Parts: sequence; C-alpha cells; structure tokens
Amino acid sequence: MRRREKRRFLVGLVYPSFLIHALILLPPIKYLFFSKLGVNYWGLVLPRLLIVYAAVGIPLFLWQRMEAGNQIRKKLDRLKLSIPVIGKLVKNFAVSRVLWILSNMLESGIDAVTAVRSAADGAGNSVVTKRLLSEVHLIESGRGFTEFFTATNLLEPGPLSMIAIGEESGSIPQTLMQSVMRLEESNTSRFRTLLKILVVGVYLTVALFIAYTIITFYAGMFNVN
Repeated sequence: MRRREKRRFLVGLVYPSFLIHALILLPPIKYLFFSKLGVNYWGLVLPRLLIVYAAVGIPLFLWQRMEAGNQIRKKLDRLKLSIPVIGKLVKNFAVSRVLWILSNMLESGIDAVTAVRSAADGAGNSVVTKRLLSEVHLIESGRGFTEFFTATNLLEPGPLSMIAIGEESGSIPQTLMQSVMRLEESNTSRFRTLLKILVVGVYLTVALFIAYTIITFYAGMFNVN
C-alpha cells in the first residue's frame, strides 16, 4: 500500500518537473541560434539546473537523515500534520495503514488489544501512534472500536460510520478494510487536487517567464539606443 502511494506521488510529479525544466531550458534557447548575442546557452542553463537540483535534493537528503533521530522524527511528524492539505494526506495515509494492519490481525484471530497496539506502532507517524495508544484503555475496558476511534479524533465521519455498522453486524475486519479503501479514495482525490494546483502554478510561472523573456528580447532588438 505504501509503495503504491509513493509510485502514484512520483508519477504525479512528472508533469510539474517537465514544466520546471521547460522554464529553465526554453527561454534562453535564442542564444543557440543567435551566436552574435555573445551568451553561451549551456553556460547560462547549467547553473540554473544545478540550483534547482540542489534546492530539491539537499532538503530531501537532510530530511531522510534527520528522520533517523527519534526526537527529530517526532518534530517532523508533527510538522507534516500541520501543513495545510498535505497534513490531511499524511494523517489519512497513516490511519489507513493502522486500519489495514488492524483488519488483518483481527481476521487472524488476534485479540483486540494486541491488534490495536501493533497497528498503532505501524502507523508510520509518531503523533498518530501516540494518539492511538493514549486511547487504547478504551479497548482494554471492553469498549468498541467506534468509541475508540471517535476518541482518537483521527477518522473522518464516513469511515467512522462504516466501522460502527461493522460492529453492529459483527463484520469488523471486513468493514475496516472497506474503510481503508474509502480513505485511499479520499487521499487520491485530495492528491489530484493538490497536483492540479501545483501544475497550474508551475504552468503560469513558465508562461509568464517565457512571455517576459520574449518581450524583453524583441524590445532590445528594436531599441534604437
């Protein structure tokens, strides 16, 4: 499941990456055809590409290194959840992992308390794990999963109502898996919206930059001074 989400995310970044490269490579292309302008095309383009690669690569490298530390990872997990739109994606992804693990463990006959604790540890986000474990006493005292997840305030109304129906019908493992599918659909919808905003932003930036470059180029050619 996590691999599929990563693949979907990377595929979604192909078009914005293409536009960013177009923003760098296309505007100075006139220097390839007008040698009299006295500017080397690759000498102009390569430094800009290196800056972009460094701006993306260095933070990703540092992010991965910092996640190795427990305290720093907790701060990063909290930061991820606080980012508008992205925080919702991160939370839903973590909760879907919890529900997936919980469903499989309950289906295998493991008791509810052990299943909840193991699922919480597999959330992939320390903030979500802490919130789940803080309410595990409800399961220990014999309360239902609906009350448990309501107390954690991690589930959206749709999946929460599905879990309530599953408890009433005695098919909680199957209902948990259905809730996973519902959360994945929600995440897919949010990701597509975020991607569209990103693509439009990059596209407008490219268009404005190209227009500015063309205007200034021809303005310089016709400048009698």
